[in-house]
Amino acid sequence: MAFDSSPLDSDLFDQIENDLHIHALGFCPNKEILTALGRTHFLFGPTRYLSNQLLGIPLGLIREAIEEHLTIINLLLAGKPEQAAEALHQHLSVAVDRWLLRFEVTAKLAQIKLPPYLTKVE
Repeated sequence: MAFDSSPLDSDLFDQIENDLHIHALGFCPNKEILTALGRTHFLFGPTRYLSNQLLGIPLGLIREAIEEHLTIINLLLAGKPEQAAEALHQHLSVAVDRWLLRFEVTAKLAQIKLPPYLTKVE
């Protein structure tokens, strides 16, 4: 699946994210992997909404991640588990960099004006 330059619909992205990380991996017998993924998945949703709108994380990173997932799934469907495992390893390595970029952007972010219903904690 190739992406065009149009914005990625938020509801569609949430559905893709749940399909990949919750539904598809729900069949994984390795509970340690599922627990680790659950921890990052819990953080992903809220930071995605902040990063896309306020922190300036490039939408291209999200598109790249989805393409990586599709590559892994297509390799599995093609009966190439070794290549799928290598693609997964590469995806996880790059995913770490994406998470670090989110934290870096957040740390360098200029003060965001809080909406009136929020109070800054010093």
